[in-house]
Amino acid sequence: MTQAILQKLKAVSRLPGRSAVLALIAWCLLWPSRLIVTVVPIRKLSRLLGADRGLPFQSVDIDAAQHRRAVRMRRAMKIAARFSGVSDDCYPQALVAHALLRVMGVPHAVLFGLRRAQSDASMDAHAWVMAGDVTVCGGGAIPHYTVVRCFSSD
Repeated sequence: MTQAILQKLKAVSRLPGRSAVLALIAWCLLWPSRLIVTVVPIRKLSRLLGADRGLPFQSVDIDAAQHRRAVRMRRAMKIAARFSGVSDDCYPQALVAHALLRVMGVPHAVLFGLRRAQSDASMDAHAWVMAGDVTVCGGGAIPHYTVVRCFSSD
């Protein structure tokens, strides 16, 4: 156990300063975020996500500096999710990315999508965050989901 933690800390320490700090902050926020999404209904949390843009989704414009910060945030979220053990929980990741992007001054959108489950007739839900053309978190399965809700930070 201790050896695994040391290996993870070594990996993070090899990152450039800002990225390491951002990954550490995101990692610290993922667990409380996971708890929040299990306790607080989505309709109450949605008030914190920004303006409800409805549909269709339109990309949020960002400048070059904001684009660099969004890419840095994407890297930090990948590292934080991998090391936290909540890498498969898209909703807590989206909340953390949203909070940190707001602090960083990067306009972004939090999107929610649905698709038919492959095993039965139920639905699978997914959440992801976009800043311009940068998928900050939750990007792997996006093409398989239909956007049903979009919240914009601007």
